[in-house]
Amino acid sequence: MVATDGLDDVVVSAPELSEWLNITPRRIQQLVQEGALPREARGRYPLKASVAAYTRYQDNQIMRTGASGELGEERLLAARLERRRKELEFEEAQGRVITTEHHEEVLGRAFAIVRANIRSLPGALAPRLAGIDDPREIQRILVPALDDALRSIVAEGERLGNQELPDDLPGRRALIDGGVTTITDAMAHPDLTLVKGIGARTAARIRAALNA
Repeated sequence: MVATDGLDDVVVSAPELSEWLNITPRRIQQLVQEGALPREARGRYPLKASVAAYTRYQDNQIMRTGASGELGEERLLAARLERRRKELEFEEAQGRVITTEHHEEVLGRAFAIVRANIRSLPGALAPRLAGIDDPREIQRILVPALDDALRSIVAEGERLGNQELPDDLPGRRALIDGGVTTITDAMAHPDLTLVKGIGARTAARIRAALNA
């Protein structure tokens, strides 16, 4: 399961929680009164704990209906799959996961760098190795060259992971002023609405732009 450490303090309003749980704000109030959902303050709910509590509540409701056999098992499996879907949505909204496209793009660039560095070694080393018969001398030349190639790969990987925010990114100035200066910072931020000048709508636009 994707880690959720450090996200326990995220709180949302009743309308926001209703979107996550796919129920009405009125139903949220009822579940709070029944003790099925936690509430941090009036009209404010801990998102992570609420998602977990509601999916447990769904499991319990299925068990209480007395459904048995394949139907009961299918309903329970469907509820658990829905819980996992909500957990993944939650993690993605909090920047704890990245899209497949972004992952593939970074890997593609990294492999291109690896390939370029490896393919350049023969041409760079051949003149230095020509005529050398001593294996120890060959090793003395090869090891530093390989180390340099690996260091350049690591450095480029770090650069790719710390690219500056695009100039046309919504809320870019506010993000930078708030200390969010790279794409990695923005995608890993637990709640962009905590950044001064970034509201819920702008935060959603930022997530959409970065995941495009």
